[in-house]
Amino acid sequence: MRARTGMGRGTHAGERGFVLVGVVMFVLALTILGLSLYAISGYEGQFLTDTQAEEQALFRAEGGMAMAQSLLQVPPYSLTQSHYAEGYEGVERATAWQIRNSLPDSTGNIDWTKNIFLRISTRVGNQTRVVEQEFTPQQRYSPYRRLFTARVIDYTSADGDGRNRTDSAHLNGPRQAVWQWVQNSSDTSWVRDVNWDSGRPMLTVETPSPDVADYFATYFAAADSVPYPDNFGGEHRIVLDAGSDAGTKVFRNPRIAPNAASLDLADCYGFYCTSELKVEVRGTCVWMAPDGIRFDNRVTFKRGAGGGTPTLIIVTGPNGLDQNYGDYRDVGLWFFDDGVKVENNVRVIIVSSGHVRLEVAQQGGGGGGGNARPDGSRPFDGGGGGGGGSYEFSLPFLNVFADHITMMGPRPQDGEMNLTYSSSMDALIDDLVSRGVLPVANGVAAGGFTPVAGSWRMP
Repeated sequence: MRARTGMGRGTHAGERGFVLVGVVMFVLALTILGLSLYAISGYEGQFLTDTQAEEQALFRAEGGMAMAQSLLQVPPYSLTQSHYAEGYEGVERATAWQIRNSLPDSTGNIDWTKNIFLRISTRVGNQTRVVEQEFTPQQRYSPYRRLFTARVIDYTSADGDGRNRTDSAHLNGPRQAVWQWVQNSSDTSWVRDVNWDSGRPMLTVETPSPDVADYFATYFAAADSVPYPDNFGGEHRIVLDAGSDAGTKVFRNPRIAPNAASLDLADCYGFYCTSELKVEVRGTCVWMAPDGIRFDNRVTFKRGAGGGTPTLIIVTGPNGLDQNYGDYRDVGLWFFDDGVKVENNVRVIIVSSGHVRLEVAQQGGGGGGGNARPDGSRPFDGGGGGGGGSYEFSLPFLNVFADHITMMGPRPQDGEMNLTYSSSMDALIDDLVSRGVLPVANGVAAGGFTPVAGSWRMP
């Protein structure tokens, strides 16, 4: 018999070929599996990155919404101020608008009686988010855009001799020209003693307080001293010059002590003057007096050299020392005797963390002997009680922001007190506030945006 060696050799060779193919296919399968797993892991990583970017874009859009609301509460309250949020924290677009005459308006000033819409668009990586919401605005009240802002306001209806001082003071201004925190009906009893034909009703919510302490800490050390001549008798003159009609400059009380009839009183105030005083102002000038100011004679505010309409800002703290004929340590500014006169439409802004007293203590001539001032002292020049005198206390562009305000006009037969806030000052006030020229109002009431329920969406 022959051996079947050929068949044995053929089977062995085929088996060896089959194993090779199997190994190649196995390696190929593992390679495909590895590549698939790698692709899946890359996809999962990209998915995770995109998800995180989406969440960050949404969070930043919500933050941009809050930022835009804050920006809209800054004077001059323009809808375009929302765009200032763009470029921060991934905010690409921030738009605010209101519906006016059935059309959207995104460029005008805020109408506080209409709802406002905000749309914020953000981008993080290649992911974008757009959120939109409707709000009901509540205006942040300004203590500077009105005649008076004070926790307490009162009027002295009779002088030290019991003579009538009512009906000689006239208040004027836009609606809500007076902001007083009214907790009891007696808080507004002073209204019956003045003539106030416009500007009512007053704003009666809790009032803010001026942060004069931080203001002094910021500006006082570097301020120039008020240029005041050390002379006795005659007319006294102060020139406050900001360098140009459009300039702003800060001054502090003079280093020298002015002449005074009572050294005791002179020591009580940072500035105390018994002579007739003329204050010339150019540009916007700030007069700081941490220890208060008292004027015991007529004061005239007028425009200094140059053109334009000047602004004088007086910032004071309480004197802390005056206990002559009573406790007047809270007084920060006292126009005490012969009134105030303004020339050239000088705008006067008074800010004090103390008590501001706007008074005409003197009386018209005509016999009758010396008349007592409101604090019980006697006037320097005697004076009669028969009438016929002329005492003017007129500030046609005035704002007073203080803790406490007291008024007393002259007797009706002797003159008038006219105190006015003009709405033409609004733009000036907004500019001064935005530049930090005026002290910050702490605890300012109201303001903000209330979300309309169900209005939040991602268009």
